[in-house]
Amino acid sequence: MGEPRKLRKKYSRPKVKHEGERISAERKLVLKYGLKNKKEIWKAEGEVKRIRNVAKSLLTASQEEQKNFLERLGKSGLIKAKNVDDVLELKAESILDRRLQTIVASRFKLKPKQARQAIVHGHVRVGERKINIPSYSVNIDLEKKISFLHAKG
Repeated sequence: MGEPRKLRKKYSRPKVKHEGERISAERKLVLKYGLKNKKEIWKAEGEVKRIRNVAKSLLTASQEEQKNFLERLGKSGLIKAKNVDDVLELKAESILDRRLQTIVASRFKLKPKQARQAIVHGHVRVGERKINIPSYSVNIDLEKKISFLHAKG
């Protein structure tokens, strides 16, 4: 059967624990996006780091590989890049903007915390699937298929 897959952390903690400027910037992001904790910011930063590393490795790759990579990023809605160099300017905010919680909050005129609660309680559907994960990454195609199920009562 084989060994089970080893799970890795998808983020790394800040190197300096008490850095006032970073803490205040993270607090603003937590309030703006209605995040549960700062770990969600660190995960977004980790994802940006991974995407940048792929972009750096593709600088020397063929045009076809670069084009496929840029198309994948475009479909996910993260960045509309014309070349791989533009990907290096990607920020954690663009990852946070693609979260289901953020999209539900903006589309249905809810506060981010209200959107999070609606998602966790199962009131949001993406296409035919009921999704209860606020950090679910929504691509461009699925964004049009988000619907809000009102509670019976």
